[in-house]
Amino acid sequence: MAARSTLQYRLFMKICDQWPLNPTRKSRDIARFIRRKGMYNFRDSNSSQLDSEVCRNELDSLQRLVDNVHRDQWRPRPRTEGCSGHHLETINQVLSDESAELSKLGDKGVISRNLEAMKAFMKRKS
Repeated sequence: MAARSTLQYRLFMKICDQWPLNPTRKSRDIARFIRRKGMYNFRDSNSSQLDSEVCRNELDSLQRLVDNVHRDQWRPRPRTEGCSGHHLETINQVLSDESAELSKLGDKGVISRNLEAMKAFMKRKS
């Protein structure tokens, strides 16, 4: 059983090595999340507690994501723009950590920002 767990851990680490880290999203990077989740699962579980079938399914799913199986199967057009019509460079800039800090997206929701904008507008008007 321990040999199976070791093999699954090695496969997980191999998949993690193939998954690129995004330097613009340090706190919200999916690759970092997957690494942390996998390390937590392997570290905190004994080899007897690690469900082999569930672990194998997760490893297969991660491998399909790394290999871009779904992207290649379902992408109908060249990847120059997103579904919003904006270029991917613009979308990546907007989604970066720097942009989030500048706009304070993490602190306020859409309604709060709109209410503040309306209050500021009403103060200027009066």
